[in-house]
Amino acid sequence: MHRRRSAFSLSAAALLLGGVPLLAGCGSEAHPGAAALVDGDRIEVSSVQARAEAVRDAQRADPNGGQLLEQTGPLSRYTLNYMLRERVVEETAARLGVDDLTRREVQQFRAEQEDARGGPEAYEAFMLQQTVAPDQIDKVLRMQLLIDRIAQELGVGPQTPNADEVLNAEFVETAEALDIDVNPRYGEWNVELVSLTGGTEPWIKPARVPQEPA
Repeated sequence: MHRRRSAFSLSAAALLLGGVPLLAGCGSEAHPGAAALVDGDRIEVSSVQARAEAVRDAQRADPNGGQLLEQTGPLSRYTLNYMLRERVVEETAARLGVDDLTRREVQQFRAEQEDARGGPEAYEAFMLQQTVAPDQIDKVLRMQLLIDRIAQELGVGPQTPNADEVLNAEFVETAEALDIDVNPRYGEWNVELVSLTGGTEPWIKPARVPQEPA
């Protein structure tokens, strides 16, 4: 099967999976019982915990589960950060009119990624090292495809000077338009970073990411 490489894999990783420095940000206390509010829509604490626990369950079931658990640490703030960035990507794609992805496209992309990693089981193991549970993979791949479409709509590619800056500026524009209010337990929402900062829960420890096969 032909392998499809994402044009903006580094940008996607930085946006969706990467850590951020613990800088001062902006934000205020969210509505009680919610982890965050996005344009008035609640992200419930229970939803954040459920997604984090799905990763934990998959890690515990993995042969290298002990190492994975030690490596990633508490996941609640990391998970909320991803959910907020996910919303930013979705809203950006909708604003640009490139959000009409089909399930078939996502499944094809997944099949290509699985083939590149040596099969479905090897790919799931790789994604779990990125703190993505098996039942969350399609959602992450959808985000990657949307980021690719956004980049194409903006007319930037891997060889475009300052391509990441152009792409990230579009996400910042969306983040500024969204009314994001975060429960201080999880930190503060920094629009310019499109990320959570600070918080009372420890941030995810840096993962040991295997080198991508040539």
